[in-house]
Amino acid sequence: GYDWQLVFTGALTDSRPLLWAAAAQMGLQQRVHFLGYVTDAQKAAICKDCYCLVMPGLQETLGLPLLEAMTFGRPIVCSDNGGLPGLAGDAALYFDPRKPFELVAALQRLATEPGLYAQLQQRGQARLGEFSPQRLTDAYIGLFRQEGKQQA
Repeated sequence: GYDWQLVFTGALTDSRPLLWAAAAQMGLQQRVHFLGYVTDAQKAAICKDCYCLVMPGLQETLGLPLLEAMTFGRPIVCSDNGGLPGLAGDAALYFDPRKPFELVAALQRLATEPGLYAQLQQRGQARLGEFSPQRLTDAYIGLFRQEGKQQA
């Protein structure tokens, strides 16, 4: 019931034929786009114009796309495993990537629950502040000092 476009970026060599066949079977070919790897400028345009970021990884350890979505003020819907929950904190809706109905429920909630979209945007901006270069530098210096004291 939503007029959304689904945009895939990055490598999908193994999954692309299966996903494309499923989209065709459902008559959604005009709404599904496989862009592959994109330039930074293309990625910025996608982030600026998207409704939200969906990241259904099974074993994600580095969630750079989450930080990019936060930078552009986009809500995040991502898997509840790997390092993603530790990175996104309370700035995301989570789902089990092995259970598609949980993803659907999260997207429906984002689209229909009053205030949730704005709340996740605000939480994302706050969370992004925790990853500023100065804050990360200060954290590393603190670790070095602590290690130095333990060595002495």
